[in-house]
Amino acid sequence: MAVTSTFIDNTKIDANQTVYTFSNHAIGTASADRYVVVGVGGRGGADKSVSSVTVGGTSLTELVELKAFVNTSALWWGNITTGTTADIVVTWDSSGRTGTGIGVYTLTGVDGTVSDTASDSDANGTDAASINLTVPAGGAVIATNKAGGLISASTWTWTGVTEDFEQTIEIDNTQTAANDEFAGAQSPLVVTVAPNQSDQKVLVGASFTAAAAGTNAQINIGDSWKAISAMQINIGDVWKPVAGAQVNIGDAWKTIF
Repeated sequence: MAVTSTFIDNTKIDANQTVYTFSNHAIGTASADRYVVVGVGGRGGADKSVSSVTVGGTSLTELVELKAFVNTSALWWGNITTGTTADIVVTWDSSGRTGTGIGVYTLTGVDGTVSDTASDSDANGTDAASINLTVPAGGAVIATNKAGGLISASTWTWTGVTEDFEQTIEIDNTQTAANDEFAGAQSPLVVTVAPNQSDQKVLVGASFTAAAAGTNAQINIGDSWKAISAMQINIGDVWKPVAGAQVNIGDAWKTIF
C-alpha cells in the first residue's frame, strides 16, 4: 500500500488576532483512514507558538513547529473521518500576529505514524532553506514555509517536492507549501525552498509511512465508510477474516487483498 497525499485548499486571514477561524473550509473526501494535515504560517514575534488547531471541533496533534525572524511555521494533523467541510480554528499562545495562513492536505493509506520531521530557517538573502527527510517506500512528504517579506511579497522555488500554493498575507508576508508521494525509499530526501529576492525563510516538513496492505480496508455501512477492524467482517454475528475475500465489481469477482 502507498500513501496518497492530496492538496485540498489554502486561505488566509489578514488581521491581528489570537484565534483565527477559517469557516466551512474544504477538508477533502471523507474516509475512515483520512488524516487532515494543516500547515500554519504566521508572523508577529519569534516567541509566538501555535497552541492548538481544531478541525470541526476535533483537536489535531502538532507534528513540527519552527519560530525564527518573527515568523512561525507549523504542521498539525489528525484522523478526521467524516465531513467534506469544517471550521478550522488556529489558536496562538498570544496576540500580535499580523495575519495567519493555512494550507490543508489529506493523507490516506497512512499507518497513523510520522516517519520523520525536520525544520530549517535562513536569514535575509536569496539562499534556500533546506531540510533532509527520511521517506519510506510508498510514503509521502508535506512541507510549508513562512516568510517575513522585506519590501514586497516574494515568489518561491521548491526542489524535492512539488509546490501547491503561494499566498500573500498582509502586504509582504508569504506562505507557500508543497507535497509529494514517493514509490521508492528516500534516505534522505532533500527539500529546499528559495525566494526570488532577499527574504527570510522558516521551513518545516514531515514524512509519512504507508499502512501495511489490508490494514485500511473499508466497507460502506449506512452510507458511511468504516474500517474493517483487524481485517475481519461480521457475517451472521460471526467475525470472519477478510483476507482472500472477494467483491463483485462489474460482474467480475475481485480479491480484496
